[in-house]
Amino acid sequence: MIHDRGDTVKPLKKSISITLDLPILERIQQLAEQEDRSISSYINQVLKAHLRSLEEP
Repeated sequence: MIHDRGDTVKPLKKSISITLDLPILERIQQLAEQEDRSISSYINQVLKAHLRSLEEP
């Protein structure tokens, strides 16, 4: 679902809580920092890419 905020259109977001293995979290933190992103933004980007890859023939 998309929410229109004036001239900017952003997807709606929902806050959740997840549990990650510590080595995975540490690596995600490193990668997010390298891209100057929040952990949440980085995880969202990775999950979007994964979901797109599942749709490919």
